Amino acid sequence: MTKQLFRLLTVIGLCSVTTTLVGCASEPDTQSQSLTSVDRSVSSIYTLKSGGYLPDRQKGLSITKADLQFSVLPDHQAIIGNATLTLNTNKTIKEFSVDLDRIFTINGVKVDGVALSSNQYENTTGELIIRPLSPVSGDFEVEIKYDGKPRTAVRAPWDGGFDWKRTQTGKHWIATAVQGEGCDLFWPCIDQPYGEIPEMDIKITVPNSLVAASNGVLINKTQNNELTTYHWQTKSLHNTYAI
Repeated sequence: MTKQLFRLLTVIGLCSVTTTLVGCASEPDTQSQSLTSVDRSVSSIYTLKSGGYLPDRQKGLSITKADLQFSVLPDHQAIIGNATLTLNTNKTIKEFSVDLDRIFTINGVKVDGVALSSNQYENTTGELIIRPLSPVSGDFEVEIKYDGKPRTAVRAPWDGGFDWKRTQTGKHWIATAVQGEGCDLFWPCIDQPYGEIPEMDIKITVPNSLVAASNGVLINKTQNNELTTYHWQTKSLHNTYAI
């Protein structure tokens, strides 16, 4: 078991106990709030909307390529994500942002291979704000590692999130339904109509008993002990909510 998986399972257990004891209380969504004053178990208003107002930090910014890696933990209704995004900006910028539900714990951010300290990024509202060590322009690369329990769709597809179900024989059946609320419910993106990405690699790791279906063409599948990784690739524009 990896250290990240062990830490995630420990956090999930602690969160379950905390929820039982104190319940949930949502806080207003303001950029000035600190991480300690925000109930991160609740998706923000910013995350639950899709399109509309474009944050200043995303103006002139686009994603030209994405490599998305997901490890799905069905028994814990959780995921471990690693997203590598190739971005382009039409100007020199000192900070930028992508959208990702604040429910997730950010385990690390790199810009052009350089690891940032935790005070160089923040995500209190679902807008993950990143401040690189030096200004960026043109094409640059961002790697975001994160994990957690994604929002559950209570009434999919009318209510967005992950749909964790079982078949009549008891096997897991998992789907994503994020058309209303957008891609940022489980992967870092620009949650706008123009945010479609021309090229994507999608790598989904699941227990051997499951098959991971996604967009595009199946490049390969690799088995590692009790897990199988399915590598899908698409080289055409897709609605981000349909990934």
